[in-house]
Amino acid sequence: MLSAIAIPDDVYEKISKQFEDEYKDKRKTIASQIQAIDGELAKYKTRKEKIYIDHLDGIIDDNFYKKKYDEFTKSEIILRERRENIELVTENRLSNVLYLLKLANKAPELFKRANQLQKRKMLNLILSNLFLDGKELGWKYKKPFDLMASCNNTAIWCGWGESNPRPKFGKLVY
Repeated sequence: MLSAIAIPDDVYEKISKQFEDEYKDKRKTIASQIQAIDGELAKYKTRKEKIYIDHLDGIIDDNFYKKKYDEFTKSEIILRERRENIELVTENRLSNVLYLLKLANKAPELFKRANQLQKRKMLNLILSNLFLDGKELGWKYKKPFDLMASCNNTAIWCGWGESNPRPKFGKLVY
């Protein structure tokens, strides 16, 4: 059952490297997004300081000050949340993908060495809809393990190699 999702070592290395390489490219985009957000946060901080000084100098009244201060604070909160989400989602995605690939690559070996609780957790992660059909145990794989089992059944991991490889323009979606 677990050998059906096991990714061959050479395929595991190739796919992992491809994800890591694409993540390096994406990291540049993420850094520029975070830099832009940090710039916007700095603008709102400066605006809050200016309206505070204007309020102290009597240039603006209390109502206008409170309205603008609240508006700037809400915008800062939204930007901070967006920044956190960008960082968390991106890091988690890569680590989750690599974890699932490693798990699939070593699934049979890990299962043999695991204790009872670890085996149960592993099966819960990989399988769903366990059922008995007479004396036979049946199951369905959860995503993405269903795709891994399908690729192993049809031997389509990474497609056909080219005799004249060229740079690929497509990107993996993860």
